[in-house]
Amino acid sequence: MIPVMMHADEEAAMREIVGTLPDETTIVEWGAGGSTIMFADLLGPKQHLITIEHKHEWFQNVRAELAEHPNRNRVTVLMIPLSFPIEVWQFARPEEETGAGASKYICGPEFLWKDHPQWSSVGLVLVDGIARGPCLASLRTKVSPQTRIFLHDYTGREVWYDWAANLYERVGLTNMLLELRVPIA
Repeated sequence: MIPVMMHADEEAAMREIVGTLPDETTIVEWGAGGSTIMFADLLGPKQHLITIEHKHEWFQNVRAELAEHPNRNRVTVLMIPLSFPIEVWQFARPEEETGAGASKYICGPEFLWKDHPQWSSVGLVLVDGIARGPCLASLRTKVSPQTRIFLHDYTGREVWYDWAANLYERVGLTNMLLELRVPIA
């Protein structure tokens, strides 16, 4: 089992929010892991999950975990490698937060949707992988004000992410999980 790498209050908030999403909605997640399995467990019968991952090892682990999952047909795990590898992987390293070499990863589902963007169906976005600031910035003009957007591991890294978070309205903070919303024009 891949554990959900969130504090208990963050995980509880995510679980509660997924339960309030419309029947025909898509969840988009940057960064595969335990949250991917959690979302798969919570999917309603007409809901879909798209997870974007750049690291082959995590991609394989999550795909293996989902192989027999009852909702596996409504979960798409995209493996989008960086155009140049980062050799050392640790949590919270500045080189993991740059968008350099990660443009396809940052654009994520657009490669799946191609000429038919389906951002209007996205009800929840969790940004919890690499290049979090660039991922947030890329979302700004794509999702609606009704889309629930979350940035994980915000607390303690404000100096890294505020530039992108400031493109949105701040809705709330649960421990290290920052909720954002596209401003209503």
